[in-house]
Amino acid sequence: MRFAHPLVEHIDFSPGERFLVTYSSHKPSNPRDTHVVVNIFDVRTGKLMRDFKGSADEFTTAENIGFSGLPWPCFRWGGGKDDKYFARLGKNIISIYETDSFSLIDKKSLKIENVVDFCWSPTDPMVALFVPEMGGGNHPARVSLVQIPGKEELRQKNLFSVSDCKMYWQSNGEYLAVQVDRYTKTKKSTYTGFELFRIKERDIPIEVLELDNKDDKIIAFAWEPKGHRFAVIHGDGPKPDISFYCMQAANTSRVSKLTTLKSREANALY
Repeated sequence: MRFAHPLVEHIDFSPGERFLVTYSSHKPSNPRDTHVVVNIFDVRTGKLMRDFKGSADEFTTAENIGFSGLPWPCFRWGGGKDDKYFARLGKNIISIYETDSFSLIDKKSLKIENVVDFCWSPTDPMVALFVPEMGGGNHPARVSLVQIPGKEELRQKNLFSVSDCKMYWQSNGEYLAVQVDRYTKTKKSTYTGFELFRIKERDIPIEVLELDNKDDKIIAFAWEPKGHRFAVIHGDGPKPDISFYCMQAANTSRVSKLTTLKSREANALY
């Protein structure tokens, strides 16, 4: 199959490989007027299912700038292996499309004031999204889980004094870990904790985990694929520690620490 896209710069396949997304940007003399073209093709038939055209600004929010100052991939796919949904972040909105009709769900975007990040569950039609603190702390930051296509909020957690937040899904969509950097009382430094969501349990309980030394810098975090364990590299020196935790320890449904490997040269986890 051949797919036509003049001056194509980037491509991306949906996770189930049903669709191919192609991208080009056409730069006139004034870079502010950069024109972006994104096409989505059906891989098997070669049919153009939908195209998106617009200024580079429309495709860019401050948080998702990738290489060359543009967000790529600009669409994130959801709904598991069926490639049922794709979405992109806009200003105060998340635009979620479904691939049956290639139109917005309910013909409108999900409005969320100040949303800066979102990520799909790898297995279920659900997004986790993050909204930072606003109004000098009057409106706390929050992480929220939203069911698609109904767009109802399944769970929300308000977080205070947040400087940054990263979200990590376990590959089966059973757990979501939210790594939260918070300011100390003096605002001079930050420390990190984790909010652990148990997605498949009733009412989605949330547990808070702090490291034994909560001032340790977090260097890396990773879930065991399809498993109940995760690991964290933490520490300040060239030889940090690596701690392993389990979400399903014997006879308890609480997170528990398995072991720590002390002072190892490591900065990435797989």
